[in-house]
Amino acid sequence: MGACVVRTLSFPVGELPAPLLGLLAEFRLIVNKSIRMALRADIRSRYGLTRAAYRTFSAEHAVYKQYIPSAFEVALSVRRPAQCVAPGAEIGWARCSCAWCATGRWIARSTQA
Repeated sequence: MGACVVRTLSFPVGELPAPLLGLLAEFRLIVNKSIRMALRADIRSRYGLTRAAYRTFSAEHAVYKQYIPSAFEVALSVRRPAQCVAPGAEIGWARCSCAWCATGRWIARSTQA
C-alpha cells in the first residue's frame, strides 16, 4: 500500500470555558460508548444505534438531547471505514462501492468468495 496524505487545519484557541470542556468530555464519552455498543451488537445504522442506545444514554447523560444522535453519527463514521477492507485481501485492487465510501477510494479486493 502506498502512503496516505492527511491534511489538517488547525488554529490556536485560547483557554476554553469550563462548561464547554465539560460538554466536550461528555460528548466524547457518549461517542466512545456508542462505538463499543455498535461493535458488540454489530449495529451499522444510525436508526439501529438510536433504537438500542438513545433511551439509556438520554437517562445517563445530562446533555442537550440532540447531541446524542450527533454522537451516534460520529461513532458510526469512525466504525464504517473498517467495513470496507476485507480480511484476507491479498491480490488486486477494486473501487469501493459501499454506500458510505462516496469518495470512491481504492481498497484491496478480497480473495475470499
